[in-house]
Amino acid sequence: MDKNFFRKLMQGLTNDLGLKILSALIAIVIWYQVVNYDDPQETASYTVQVEVTNDSYIANGKRTFSIGEDYTNVVVYIRTNRSVLRKLQASNVVVTADLTQIVDITTDPVYVPLQVSCAGVNQDDITLSRTTIPIYIEDIASEKFAVVVDQGDSVPAQNYEVGKLVPDTESVTITGPESVIEKIGTVKATIDVSGMTEDGKVTADLSLLDKEQNELSSSTLASLTFDGGVPSIDVAVTLWEKLSGVRVVSEYSGSPAEGYQVTEVAVLPSETAVVGSSEALAELAAADNTITIPGSMVSAAAAAADVDVTVELSDLLPDDCRLASSSSETVQVSLTILPDDSQEYLLDVDDVNVKGLDSNYTISYDSTTIAVRVKRSDSSKEDLKLSDISLSIDVSDKTAGEYTVPVQVKLPDGYELVEDVTLAVRIKAKAESS
Repeated sequence: MDKNFFRKLMQGLTNDLGLKILSALIAIVIWYQVVNYDDPQETASYTVQVEVTNDSYIANGKRTFSIGEDYTNVVVYIRTNRSVLRKLQASNVVVTADLTQIVDITTDPVYVPLQVSCAGVNQDDITLSRTTIPIYIEDIASEKFAVVVDQGDSVPAQNYEVGKLVPDTESVTITGPESVIEKIGTVKATIDVSGMTEDGKVTADLSLLDKEQNELSSSTLASLTFDGGVPSIDVAVTLWEKLSGVRVVSEYSGSPAEGYQVTEVAVLPSETAVVGSSEALAELAAADNTITIPGSMVSAAAAAADVDVTVELSDLLPDDCRLASSSSETVQVSLTILPDDSQEYLLDVDDVNVKGLDSNYTISYDSTTIAVRVKRSDSSKEDLKLSDISLSIDVSDKTAGEYTVPVQVKLPDGYELVEDVTLAVRIKAKAESS
């Protein structure tokens, strides 16, 4: 009877899922307690910066040393009890390179043995990823560099731009390993002018860029000294106010070829925006907020066709004034040159009569207007009205595509075309144009 009871009890235990899960949890708890009680040994790694000691052994007179960037840190492996590792951090580990321990100072580079320690850990339980580091011994050099001030991506408040940036220190003398000094290309002070609405001083830290404009690493900077101590400067920021809607007009010099005339002087863009000091903007206001391009820069001499000239505006502005950052540095001056008794008329492309367009296609144009140049063959005639000019094109042989087609121009008696007229068109199937 007892044997049957025991057999039924065991069968019940093994068939009950809840009891199985409970048994597993109990086993895990017991295992965890046993492991913690035993406090097993484990290995952890820490990345530690190397501290150089007795640097005066080498760094004296005109000699100094530097450590390769790949060797300023080493990995330290510690194998000890788990309870000890839980309390350790990289700051608890000290790795030193004592320059008096150099075995052979004649090699290049010179190798310095590393020593490591960690309070509460046996020395035999600590290993290093490398046992020595290379250092490079070289002469010390000094050089003076101009300070370049940069506002980066920061911008002042709306309707203001930075007018002048004047650092309180225009140059710095930097001393360090000759190889590092030779790398330096630019000394830059980057300031933040975000939201500024008035002049003021901004403090900026100096950064060093190599000749390819890459920033030097912090470990490289650590080998340098500055004549001013901490590498930061104050920059005086002068803000200039922005003025929009400044007109640009142009004069011209010279006379076109015989029988020709200048009928129009156009500037594109015809308006611009500038920033400047209050005195400069007052001078511009006295000129009716207009920049005038002198005739010496635009010549129509002996011209028998249109003249286009690109003009730099910066030289035409008052002192302490420049174009706003959003404005183009140049404008295009166009002189329309036509025969005497001629005139240019601008007609709307919708006034063009389209012939021969297949009903399955639509037509569109690259421009909204079309220029027609007309000369009076009878000098007694008055100027034409736009309604006197009739335009048409024939696309009866055209399928989908882009074309430049001749424009048929019909004029009243006593007038003639100065030059042929063409029109760029795009023809598309109606399904494509939807």
